Amino acid sequence: MAWSWSHTNEAYAAVEEQLNDKANAANNGDTEVAEWLEIVWSEWIASDWREDRVTTDLDLQKYERSLARAKRQGNELGYEKLAADIWNWSSELSTCTNGGWDAWVCPFGCHLIPFTVEVE
Repeated sequence: MAWSWSHTNEAYAAVEEQLNDKANAANNGDTEVAEWLEIVWSEWIASDWREDRVTTDLDLQKYERSLARAKRQGNELGYEKLAADIWNWSSELSTCTNGGWDAWVCPFGCHLIPFTVEVE
């Protein structure tokens, strides 16, 4: 089960900040984070989430092309654009886990970011 967002502006800012931190890490050579951003971005591109939010499908051919495009875009232009797109689409879908703890940052709910930032 998934819920719709109804959090504070600080909670939304925390998710956006974590995506921006991922973009910075990817730009600084963190290949694991770069791959995560590429995968999540490609899931948005290759899904039909705007047409059917309940049974979103993934077009595998489109997904494979999107992965190549995301990798190229991240390497050439930086990962900020991927992170910004992911944030914008996530905000539009505005879905979170049951209980409201984690934001869905992909159309399927398999990639999550908490609405809070852990204090180090």
